[in-house]
Amino acid sequence: MTLPTLRIGRLKSILAALAGLTLVIGLVITPIENKFGRATTFSDTSILSVLGVTMFGIVVALVTVELFRSEQLFYWKRTVERFDRIEELLKKLEKEQGFNLKTNHESKLL
Repeated sequence: MTLPTLRIGRLKSILAALAGLTLVIGLVITPIENKFGRATTFSDTSILSVLGVTMFGIVVALVTVELFRSEQLFYWKRTVERFDRIEELLKKLEKEQGFNLKTNHESKLL
């Protein structure tokens, strides 16, 4: 159960890092635009658009991967629980029949 908690913590730290990076880039670019006015090429280039789309894509990908992992963990956990129930039923049947299925099967092979 600690593994999903670690993944969620990692997702939160990555999202926080992306938010911090966005803030830092905004704090750096705003004074440059104010100082140089129209001399900057930020209004003519697509650097900020590409960075924004890339960061949005990273966030969407991280959330998608986390949801997929959570879904897979749920199905694996459910499968293991079913196998445990089947094993318990087999042990119960062995006790009711009065012999060990493994021992009986192994003696037939010899």
